[in-house]
Amino acid sequence: MSHKSGFTLIELLVAMFVFSLGVGAALNLFLSGISFQKSASSFEEFSSQTSAFFEYTSRSLRQASKDLSATCLSSQGLNYELFNNSSGIKFMNQKGECQEIFLEAGIVKEKIGAVSAVNLTPENLQVSALVFSLLGAGQQDDIQPRVTFTMTTSQGTLQTTVSQRTLDVLR
Repeated sequence: MSHKSGFTLIELLVAMFVFSLGVGAALNLFLSGISFQKSASSFEEFSSQTSAFFEYTSRSLRQASKDLSATCLSSQGLNYELFNNSSGIKFMNQKGECQEIFLEAGIVKEKIGAVSAVNLTPENLQVSALVFSLLGAGQQDDIQPRVTFTMTTSQGTLQTTVSQRTLDVLR
């Protein structure tokens, strides 16, 4: 009796099938890793672009001062004033200059005094909504002025609330 060494066709097909499953699983794992890396990188860029805007705007709003002479805002004694259907806010900054932060054509802009507006967000970050809301903005209440602002982009919505640093006392 002679024994031939080798594989049968069935054994070869089973081995190829198992090998294909292993390669497919490894390829799927690799592609999932690339996809996760892209989304993490995209979120990191979004976070970087928006955190700079939120830090700057929060600092500016915290350091705002009461407009005692109505040179910036519509009436005397106001801390903040909304415009453009609440997509813009106007206030007297710590240097006594009239400062505005507003949404225009998908870009958040800032205007200080008579200087033309400058971009606060990069042009590649399209902002679909910017909404400011006020609590305690005038003299008639006993509430420390607070501003909540919400920014919506295609990548998500972020919101924060800041209160004015100086005490809101009658003057």
